[in-house]
Amino acid sequence: MLVIIKTITKWFLNAGLILFLAFVLSGIDLAAQHEGRAITLFDDDWQFFRGDVEGAEIPNFNDNFWRKVNLPHDWSIEDLEAVDYDDRLVINVVRDNWRFYPGDRMAWRETTFDDGSWSEVNLPQDWATHSAYNDKDAYGWYRKELIIPRDAKGKEVYLNLGKIADVDQVYLNGEIIGNSGSFPPDFRPATTQTRQYKVPDKLIDHGKSHVLAVRVYCKEGRGGIFAMGNSQYVKGPFDSHSETGRQSGFTRYGTGWYRKTFRIPEEYAGKKIQLLFEGIYKNANIWINGQDLGSHPNGYSSFWKDLTPHIDYNGKNTIAIRVDNRGKTSRWYSGSGIYRHVWMVVSNHIHIENWGVTIQTETLDKELAALVLKARVKNDSEDTVMVRFRTEILGPENEQVLFDVREEELKAGAVSIVKQDFFIPTPSAWSPATPSLYRAICTIIKNGVFLDRVEVPFGIRTLKFDTIKGFQLNGEALFLKGGNIHHDHGILGSKSFDDAEERKVKLLLKHGFNAVRCAHNPPSPAFLDACDRLGLLVVLEAFDVWEKPKVLDDYSWFFNDWWRTDLNNIIKRDINHPSVILWSIGNDVPEGLTADGFFKARQLAGFTRTLDPTRPVTAALQTPDSLWAQADTFYSALNIAGYNYSHHQYEKDHVRNKNRLMIGMESYPSQINETWNLVETLPYLIGDFTWSAMDYLGEAGKGWYGFENEPLSLFPWTSAYCGDLDLLGDPRPQWYYRRLFWEKRPQTYIMVRPSKPSFNERTNMNWGWQDVVKSWSWYGHEMVFFEVHVYTNCERVKLYSNGKVVAEKRLAESDNNMALFYVPYHEGSLRAIGFNGKTPVAQDILISAGMPAKLVLKPDVKTLAANGQDLMFVSVEVQDAKGQVHPMAAAPLEFSLKGPAEIIAIGNADPQNIESLTDAYHKTYQGKCMAVIRATRKPGEVLLEVSANGVKTESLVFQVLPN
Repeated sequence: MLVIIKTITKWFLNAGLILFLAFVLSGIDLAAQHEGRAITLFDDDWQFFRGDVEGAEIPNFNDNFWRKVNLPHDWSIEDLEAVDYDDRLVINVVRDNWRFYPGDRMAWRETTFDDGSWSEVNLPQDWATHSAYNDKDAYGWYRKELIIPRDAKGKEVYLNLGKIADVDQVYLNGEIIGNSGSFPPDFRPATTQTRQYKVPDKLIDHGKSHVLAVRVYCKEGRGGIFAMGNSQYVKGPFDSHSETGRQSGFTRYGTGWYRKTFRIPEEYAGKKIQLLFEGIYKNANIWINGQDLGSHPNGYSSFWKDLTPHIDYNGKNTIAIRVDNRGKTSRWYSGSGIYRHVWMVVSNHIHIENWGVTIQTETLDKELAALVLKARVKNDSEDTVMVRFRTEILGPENEQVLFDVREEELKAGAVSIVKQDFFIPTPSAWSPATPSLYRAICTIIKNGVFLDRVEVPFGIRTLKFDTIKGFQLNGEALFLKGGNIHHDHGILGSKSFDDAEERKVKLLLKHGFNAVRCAHNPPSPAFLDACDRLGLLVVLEAFDVWEKPKVLDDYSWFFNDWWRTDLNNIIKRDINHPSVILWSIGNDVPEGLTADGFFKARQLAGFTRTLDPTRPVTAALQTPDSLWAQADTFYSALNIAGYNYSHHQYEKDHVRNKNRLMIGMESYPSQINETWNLVETLPYLIGDFTWSAMDYLGEAGKGWYGFENEPLSLFPWTSAYCGDLDLLGDPRPQWYYRRLFWEKRPQTYIMVRPSKPSFNERTNMNWGWQDVVKSWSWYGHEMVFFEVHVYTNCERVKLYSNGKVVAEKRLAESDNNMALFYVPYHEGSLRAIGFNGKTPVAQDILISAGMPAKLVLKPDVKTLAANGQDLMFVSVEVQDAKGQVHPMAAAPLEFSLKGPAEIIAIGNADPQNIESLTDAYHKTYQGKCMAVIRATRKPGEVLLEVSANGVKTESLVFQVLPN
């Protein structure tokens, strides 16, 4: 029967197509057709104010003093005003004599309390040291007298109380002036945070004595006022006293306002006018002409706002948006503001709903693909109407492969589902190797007039997951070589330009990844578009938290009221992306092992399957080994069980759950040899996703210190430093090691441990890597022995210094593909050759760099288009006379640009870099720096010049072409 269907279908699509088209088109007045829908990028000419303003939602509010910005925009990556101590007094009160007493009575805060019997102690030091007080779950109080000088009149007064373990409340003359952390029962430590509290003017009596009392709680270990802490330091966008600290990379969030005034042509009267917001971080409130359109708390999900009832067609319209990103809203750098595109969509009242078309592959083989298209058509008019619904399918080469027109009755005020079944002969299947894309063009026609037109890209492909062959794409088994990514773009912050998203995808593919997990939120549409075009598989994650929080001000506050809306928007927006193969509904949610967690998992998974029955649902958990059996209930709600950092649990859980499919959602870079061996061995394990594929802002120092053993202050760490690729997209040492397992060919790579730690002594290796660099340039260290690491999948490796063998090793299984040597430094070359048997099969060489001699500019594209959106990423390298990058060069550079473009970011890959990311001056790190250039809307020639002391200024000339 299938053979007959295929034969008839081929005849219909080839021989019969011309007659069919003639019949259909005979009923259409081609001269009368028009698109019926206008889509306009709404990114330009916004007014922006960083801070909160009363009344800014009112249309006639004066925003002339606000700054003009074009979207995408992220205010958290912009320079902060430097701290000006001319109008403030910071009193460091730690290093002094205090009185201390263990216990907890609120009466001890009062000025009248007599503390004469308390111990006298000198701070800073923990209370186990100064008072032999080491109880667990302990409280203690400190008191002292404080005089605020007379010359502080007219200034803001701050008290710096240094570091306190773990939680504190600070009182002046009996009134609270600040607190950090949270006391039991909702205990939350703030041990690493420097306390600096402002004294209210009403409490200050200049020149007179004040009573300062500090209430402290410590769960275990050291307690009390134990360290001086850091004075506030602000440079570029970074603030050592940032409220969000390491999690935001020491940037500041806060509140911001956007306003835009625009006109709507009179010809659009009677149309439906909407705005599509791809993403605003976060808690956005929106007004149009003073009318409140409501809020949208989620910082990552796209959403629509209907402006139609409030539009003035005869005058100006003003949209105002307040973005509230105060507090600790994220565990990583989120950025702040309207960081993704905004679109204006004008349509008729008879139209295809937003994200209203879905295309599903039912069956696929080399000869024929069966597809189902469903379209939700809305009739907002008062009349029931008959329309023609036309569908045209265009192939990967823009060729027409299908054409269909049918009559549909649309009830007044209702939504109709138009369903079409298609067969496509000899389909070009979508896969990472052949990312072939088709386009469905759906049009609504009434009496020869085109009322609406929607174009939907899609791919033809099938997904199958089982415990025998794992993941199968188009019937072929495929291992997921995955990595986790956050949504930021390093030195660009969270600004989601299409070119930045595409560059990220290209970098991941170039370095061997075939899959990515969007952690822990939906990505931008441009990112998924690039994944579709270029062939990168996606695990799309909706939420990091459910009801229980991970940080104080996160999405958990809104989850119960908003998860259905957000999940609906996420899935409907992205359902047609062939790159998306899995929906993830959560990551390490704290309620995962509870009955309520199972109920929520079943609820979210069921809702997801209702919206999209074609993809499996997963979520990730991490739990102590003894509790994994309790996760069985949670996992039973899912199609695939996601594991974070728990590869040792796979085989144990398989014994208990023979039919469970598993995926490694997060794994440590240092365990790639173990995790990847399991992927290749266990058929029920479909892949592994390292943390992380690319470095990112926030979670500062994660790859050096982790969380448990961090130093007292992590500033000036600003990025996580745990990616296979660094902030600029260049490979880090662990990427070379990963290649040994992902690429089945002989390989050998040399790394060298610096003579002293790159930053300081580390305490963590979980998310990090050995402190090694790819360099043999150690001037002044002749004859000093260096620790040399050789990564290899060869049987044996020889090491040569300036052509002479200095070491040799045959690798055992316990070496984990790493050979360790100690070699004296001699300027010249260090070469490693890998052998299988007696045959040399792979080599790597490091050559000592000469003195910096020149700058070399390497743009990623040759021209830009004058569209206000195109980006050029220009890498700047410090090279020696022979063209070798100097791996240790930290050269101060100066950038200048002339022509119709602007530099929107300059930076390097240093995880402790706190230079401005928008200033014209920036140093290199390991010999490299990068500038990001944005085209304006004017064409012309652009001249970029980069200069440094001691070398010739280097220039780059390119064209911004008419759009």
